[in-house]
Amino acid sequence: MNAGKLKRKKIRVSRENILENAIIIFGSFGDSSSKLEFEYISEEGTGLGPTLEYYSIVIDEFVALKEKIWRKTDNHLLFPSVINPESKKTNSTKRIY
Repeated sequence: MNAGKLKRKKIRVSRENILENAIIIFGSFGDSSSKLEFEYISEEGTGLGPTLEYYSIVIDEFVALKEKIWRKTDNHLLFPSVINPESKKTNSTKRIY
């Protein structure tokens, strides 16, 4: 059996606007079978450490969005917030909490 090795894509990222940049990066490489590896601009280090840090920061930013797309339960689990159906009529994004 000839199992192919995943190709690595090394991506240099900035710590500024990390969530917006992640959306662009994941949109560009989302359908790729390559392994993404991140390194920060003007910083030393590459490989697993910076890559795990990048994913961790992106997740933290995503969960903390000011738009309140997540709601917490009493046991601190996260679930998507419900969109108020009336807000679609007014073109607003108010959510029910």
